[in-house]
This record gives sequence, structure tokens and C-alpha cells, in this order.
Amino acid sequence: MKGKSKLEEVTFRPAKGGHSISSTRMKTARGGQGGGPSFDYHSDETMHKTLKDAQGHLAKVFHTEAGTDKEDAEYNETDRGGPEVKNAEE
Repeated sequence: MKGKSKLEEVTFRPAKGGHSISSTRMKTARGGQGGGPSFDYHSDETMHKTLKDAQGHLAKVFHTEAGTDKEDAEYNETDRGGPEVKNAEE
């Protein structure tokens, strides 16, 4: 894979026994392929036995994606292409 993996989406669904399963999907730019797909996709599924475990997974995924896994870094939603904010005039 040529490019750096970027977070595409994280979804959660219920599992037996009150647990949850997360699916984390990453995409990597292929670059220079000419005629092929622009991205490769990879996903991982993880079972979470507690809400705290699920929250920790989500925080870790966004923390790393935003580059805040570096010492003294702060999360900046705008820099990582966070949710779009609608213009108040619209």
C-alpha cells in the first residue's frame, strides 16, 4: 500500500450478552494506478464486553487518527476533516 491509512468510519452493533461489536474501516490511497480503484479498504471487528471498553476503543481510534497520539498534541476536529458545520445563513 502506497499511502497512509486514514479512518473512514467506526460503527457499533449489539452482540449477545449485552456486549457490542465495533467495525473500524480504514482507507489507503493507492496512487499512480491509472484505471484502478483510488483506495484500498481494510476493516477490523472488535468485541467490547463493557461500555468503557467500547469508549476506549473509539477514543483511541480518533486520538490516533487526529495525530494526538504524539506527546503534547491536542485534538483538532477541523484538521482531521471533522463534521461539517452548516452555515448559519442557510
